[in-house]
Amino acid sequence: LGDVYKRQTVHRVLTVLSYSIMKPPAILNHLPDLCLIGCIGLVLASMYLYPAATLFPPVIRGVGWIVGIIGGSMVILTLWQLRKRHTSTNPVDAPSCLLTDGVFAISRNPLYVGYVVIVLGCALGSASYLALIFPVLCFGVLQTVIIPLEEAMLLKQFGTTYQSYQRTAAVSYT
Repeated sequence: LGDVYKRQTVHRVLTVLSYSIMKPPAILNHLPDLCLIGCIGLVLASMYLYPAATLFPPVIRGVGWIVGIIGGSMVILTLWQLRKRHTSTNPVDAPSCLLTDGVFAISRNPLYVGYVVIVLGCALGSASYLALIFPVLCFGVLQTVIIPLEEAMLLKQFGTTYQSYQRTAAVSYT
């Protein structure tokens, strides 16, 4: 009985240690939101710090508002669908199910598409050509840091089902 207890204890400790070593840092849970908020802040800063870069005609500002509203709608719809299915909205948490319908039939990453579209709308709304850098920055951070992490987790959790979804998703963000 003592040996069995020791083996079980060692197994539990090793499991906890391997999980804590392999688990991505918690900041990655917040990185997409920080990227969105930070890029919007940079758009606003560029608009006020470099007013000479404001060159777009006023109609573009209106288009920017419309684009931003479309992006916000994508985010709300995606979060609604994730919550409706009781799965995680955090990039480093394991999802409880694989979503392939609704907005996920259009893109494997509709939340991040919405984030980039929001930042693009803000950039257009600012009427500053300098602000157009920030949707590209947002896209780059999501594309190189967050999406590969999520895709690896989904592939590990759902295997061939996820691979099939990768091939059939109408539009892929990656």
